[in-house]
Amino acid sequence: MTAKKLRSRPRQFGRLVGLSVEEFDQLAGAVFPVYAVQEARRLGRAGRQRAVGGGHPFRLELEDRLLSVLLYYRLHLTGMLLGCLFDMDESNLWRERNQRMLPVLREVLPIPMQDHLLSSLEDKPSGSGSGSGSGRKRIGTLKELLEAYPELRDLCIDATEQEVPKAQNKRDKKHFYSGKSHCHTVKTQVTTAGRLVLHSMGGCPGSMADRQLLKASGVLRSVSQAASPSKHKAQRGRRPAKQTKRRARLDRGYSGLDKAGRPEKSEYGSLPGIEILAAIKGHGRVKVTALGKAWNRVVVSPQRMQVEQNIGHLKNWRVLSGLFRADTQRHESTFAVVAGLHNFRILGALSW
Repeated sequence: MTAKKLRSRPRQFGRLVGLSVEEFDQLAGAVFPVYAVQEARRLGRAGRQRAVGGGHPFRLELEDRLLSVLLYYRLHLTGMLLGCLFDMDESNLWRERNQRMLPVLREVLPIPMQDHLLSSLEDKPSGSGSGSGSGRKRIGTLKELLEAYPELRDLCIDATEQEVPKAQNKRDKKHFYSGKSHCHTVKTQVTTAGRLVLHSMGGCPGSMADRQLLKASGVLRSVSQAASPSKHKAQRGRRPAKQTKRRARLDRGYSGLDKAGRPEKSEYGSLPGIEILAAIKGHGRVKVTALGKAWNRVVVSPQRMQVEQNIGHLKNWRVLSGLFRADTQRHESTFAVVAGLHNFRILGALSW
């Protein structure tokens, strides 16, 4: 299988790869220069015994290697089947996908922001300091993204789970077991606005509660900081700077965060510039009242439909659906790349 042969069948190309021929060519054109820089840095690293230019050349063209990566994400093929399609050893395709192509895609695609309390510098894309060839600083945090796009005011936050193989040791078995899904899962929290995935925090054990994940991500505080006017802007004009107020809609798993309109008793009630709209949930024998059901049906549920649809679109990429066969530590990076491909199709551009 080659990209040249598959390109002659546009309909099958889109169904197999997840991108149209034009989108694939646009992505390949952005990947080529970044890949060349990454490869030159890898071959010229200190301590490498072989000189630059030594060794066997790549058997596949770069666009065919990119095609193999997209096929894996779209169809979640096994390494043996993928090796048969491209007449390559599966270990070579694994190294190409995880060691060389994955960092390039994270730098090129508009991946969701991944700044949270558990993140590290190694988890961020290598080009987070500057845009790829644009000469401007690249957006790296949710606060910067919301400040750059003030029209993104209605946000939805939700968590999704994916099944993973049962761990061998007793401690991981307990942590990754989800009582909701009744299997071992890894959990990811996504923050969306319309059809775009703005922020993600993944790789967390399935036993982690949604409210704990929301607190660890710091999403609500980032939204509040982006909505608050800066002191510099307030001092320049005579009138105080107008505050951009945003709404965060949550499902029943986050019930109680807003304390039913009493911000003084809410955990996040002191955050300015943000309105938390959480669905009301009954507790034990206390049922949801008719007014609470109307609140869920009219205020929360219709606007939250988009985040459920976005998660469904992400799971059309089979690597995020069903059993995740790869290492659990790679789930967060895989989720970010797939969300970046989803954002690329919605934006029609390879940058925020």
